[in-house]
Amino acid sequence: MLRYRTYAMALGGFAFAAIVINPNFTQRRSYYMRKIVPFMFGLVSYQWGYRNENLHMTNMLLQMNEYLPLEVRRCMQTKDYRHVQQFNYWKPERQLFDEKTGKSLS
Repeated sequence: MLRYRTYAMALGGFAFAAIVINPNFTQRRSYYMRKIVPFMFGLVSYQWGYRNENLHMTNMLLQMNEYLPLEVRRCMQTKDYRHVQQFNYWKPERQLFDEKTGKSLS
């Protein structure tokens, strides 16, 4: 849903600039400005939505930190994705989670 909201924000920024901002450029020499402004507003809106999506993902991963296996937590701390590449989630070598609480045992 967040990904769709990002695109919707970009479309909303584009439409806002095309409908509200563009009629303010009335001079004859502002031909190219009327073409560029909606795309600039759309790009800024897209980047802001993308930022919100990344903040939401980061906050969700931080809240789930106790429930993630050791390799995933190590990957999040060091930003080194080789820890996750070597981790086999489907056939782990050890018991990953506590059956009562659901928290990680590592």
